[in-house]
Amino acid sequence: ARLQTVWREIDMSLSRTDPFDFNLDLEQMFWAPFAGAPITYDAFDRLSLFVGHSEWRPEPCVGQVGALPTLPSSGLSTVFADNFAYNVTLAGAKEVSSPAPHTAFADKNLVIDASLAITEPNNVNRFLPLPKFQKPYFVWRDETQPVQGANSQVGADINDGTRRAYTAYIVSPFLAGQGRYVSTNAQGQPAFNFGAWQNSDEYWLVQRTRRDLLTGGQVGSIGLPLLADFWVYPDSPDLPVGEGFIASGSNGWQVALAVQSAPQPNFRVLSAGGRVTGGRPILMDPSNQGWSRAQGGYDPQGNRTSNGDNTVYWLMADFLKRSTVVTNGFVEILNPHRMPTTGGVIDPRLGPYFSGTQPADRLPVFNYEFEPTLDKLPGGTSVTVEFRGAGVIDKLSQVSATVFGPWRAKEDTYRTVPDEENFPLDPFKAGDAHIRKFDDRSLNGQPRNTWTYYYNRNVTEYAQDPNALMDIRFTSQFAGPNESFQPQDVKYFNWRFLMKNNVDVVPPATPSVQSFAVTYRFERTR
Repeated sequence: ARLQTVWREIDMSLSRTDPFDFNLDLEQMFWAPFAGAPITYDAFDRLSLFVGHSEWRPEPCVGQVGALPTLPSSGLSTVFADNFAYNVTLAGAKEVSSPAPHTAFADKNLVIDASLAITEPNNVNRFLPLPKFQKPYFVWRDETQPVQGANSQVGADINDGTRRAYTAYIVSPFLAGQGRYVSTNAQGQPAFNFGAWQNSDEYWLVQRTRRDLLTGGQVGSIGLPLLADFWVYPDSPDLPVGEGFIASGSNGWQVALAVQSAPQPNFRVLSAGGRVTGGRPILMDPSNQGWSRAQGGYDPQGNRTSNGDNTVYWLMADFLKRSTVVTNGFVEILNPHRMPTTGGVIDPRLGPYFSGTQPADRLPVFNYEFEPTLDKLPGGTSVTVEFRGAGVIDKLSQVSATVFGPWRAKEDTYRTVPDEENFPLDPFKAGDAHIRKFDDRSLNGQPRNTWTYYYNRNVTEYAQDPNALMDIRFTSQFAGPNESFQPQDVKYFNWRFLMKNNVDVVPPATPSVQSFAVTYRFERTR
């Protein structure tokens, strides 16, 4: 059989917003044998497991009036390759930088023995281990992965009066395009504007009847489920060598149904062989087309079963937090300290520089320092710093908030849109600044036909050398086909620390940063 299934963070009792529950190494998984039956000895010759972030996020919501699922198309695709999270190019092809499936273990035998069972701390539910996971471990909810997904294929991420748009509900630790985390309500009291991932169906910004087939969903890796891809090969009567044994498959896996009223959305998709009446086996292996597209299994009469449904497998997992990502807000290059231009303390050394206009022949040259230096870190730990640039803030000021409200944060008194005042230095914006959407608006008389982002018109990838942000060979990669993005167009930059613990010593060692400084000065270009 080949089986793909998912678990969301809430299925694993993890927080949607607590950073302690991000960047988790998946070290081991345990399956739950059916609680209503004894554990029968069994052994499978060859089992592989590949894991990753899921491109889809099944949502078992039901209607307020009826019991049918509201988002039946939000679940897994029947094409196995389309379920690992990926981004696409403007030409519609998968980006080569999209993460590949991660090997948890490959070609291992699985022994099912009651003596190996363990229980939860409440001593009620039994679990059995899958084969030992190999290093390096997969990092789930990895903040360094810029993939986005989870298009539910329902609703709309814009609102033109003809399509039903629903409020984003997947709580995000970031602002999701809003201007401020705290504002003032009509009564003059503080109002907290929590961000939420947008998983509605997507449409072009101007040609609003055209579906946006490039964005692929606007949920970042922190909100994408854990995808497990099981490969179980047909058993051989000659294995193990000298002790030939054919697996019976007689142990059931304890499951739950996400929705009681309908089979979708798909929490699993599968292709499986079986043994039909009369003992005739039907095999499923990589030579079968069902290994690429889910076809379902067989009942005892040889009839096909469903190729996908909302079955949720009980699971226990060992997570370990080896990594921490610390993201700083964006700094405005011409005014890094947000110095006022009138009144108060005016210090031209701190900005704003060049009276707000950067000369065409000047570019900043960057340097940075850690104190203490990184060679003083505990053995086996590390801190890596990366830098990213962004262009002008895109406030969508020429368009109606009624139309674009669901895509960009609602333009009202209490939330406000991103602007030059509230964007700089806000880490709640830097965390999801990479979330993008296809942009067909006109700029200088031509459609952009490229990406726009939650806050900026252009955003670069992270680079370890901050001076890459001032190299046209780097910045030009992030321009649309009808525009340029030169070093002079980089108006903001931010940095992040990638911090690694050493868990192989007792007690575990962790890195720390006491102080960090970025300096730059403007130099004439040649």
